[in-house]
Amino acid sequence: MGNSASSKASQQNNTVNSAHQSNSATASTNPSDDTHRPSSTTPSSSGSGASDPILNLQNEDITVDMIIRGIWAFIFSYTDGPPPQYNPRPLLTMLEDAEDLLKDEKTVLDLPSPQCIVGDLHGQGDTLITLLSLVDTPPAKSYLFLGNYAGQGFAPHETLFLLLALKVKYPYRVHLLRGNLEDVDVLKAQGFISGLTQRNLTNDSFVWSALERIIGALPLAAIIDNRYFCVHGGIGPELQKGGIERLKKVQRPPIDQEDQAITLVGTHFSSISNKSFLQECQWAVLRLKPPNKLVPQVPEMLLDGSPIFHEEDVDAFCKRNRIHGIIRSRQLANQGVLALPLQMLTVWSAVAYLDNFRNFAAVLIVEANSMSIVRYKQVDSEPGSLDDKKPVSGRNAMII
Repeated sequence: MGNSASSKASQQNNTVNSAHQSNSATASTNPSDDTHRPSSTTPSSSGSGASDPILNLQNEDITVDMIIRGIWAFIFSYTDGPPPQYNPRPLLTMLEDAEDLLKDEKTVLDLPSPQCIVGDLHGQGDTLITLLSLVDTPPAKSYLFLGNYAGQGFAPHETLFLLLALKVKYPYRVHLLRGNLEDVDVLKAQGFISGLTQRNLTNDSFVWSALERIIGALPLAAIIDNRYFCVHGGIGPELQKGGIERLKKVQRPPIDQEDQAITLVGTHFSSISNKSFLQECQWAVLRLKPPNKLVPQVPEMLLDGSPIFHEEDVDAFCKRNRIHGIIRSRQLANQGVLALPLQMLTVWSAVAYLDNFRNFAAVLIVEANSMSIVRYKQVDSEPGSLDDKKPVSGRNAMII
């Protein structure tokens, strides 16, 4: 466990019943409990020194375990300085293994409970390892990440690489969905490629090519216990009309032939707009309808093209698809989890987002007959996620 005296992160484990109404009861979580920790992620006695060969990401013979430990150690002990340097070969091998796993998965994952659900991370690697430390790391827990792994945080590449390495290490305990930042053009606009150059990864163009393929292979949604529909953005008009069964038929990566994919269903051809489904799963936003205002008959969009949905759409979608509720991310929830409307939970996992907010970071734990929340908050005196000086030791994260 890291130096908690400096970061003083506030954590809560709030119970939520099946109706999604939060309970004020709290329970403690012990991030230093290693009872279920796998041998490959036992605490390192050597710390995060650069001389430790396990943590040297430039070695040509490093394994997936070493990639996980090396990235975790970098995030844990981050100070203002250059990013880690990688050897492209072992990283590319890991990326190709992750791609193969993702391509074999369905567009809509069918998952059993319990699942620990993580929302937007936006490249805040310290948030990621803190939440994993508070809840417990795979394989002791099974995780569903809702997207937006890279972003404007201090470690966008490390956050994405760490999650992909965990996917390779624990393919049935780590599940990754596609968010609106998992887009080639968005990553380019955010300087992701220049970040690869800083990490010694653009001399080998195969790394970026592998990342492009991985983005296209990410599943779009998941169903937990046939009760909860999990997605990054939400539900747009195409998804509301076609439902989950139509979404399951969308191919990955989308076939961009006049934005249409022709799929044989029984003896009938079904024309599915891949681009529309993809846009809705990634970009849809909830907008609360003002009182006494009718919902427009024409689909609404934000200026950036993001589809808009309303409370009535959530209720109708759940009834039509015979599910209990929707779990998504996409929009910041100040308390970490927002239960609004009644049948939808929004999960946000990037603490103190962009240093402009003092929001909680949360993990939603979905079990067979209950839900709970593990969350923490950055105190006002603590340096922000983008400041030159980071809090020591990844804000209460464990060394692995």
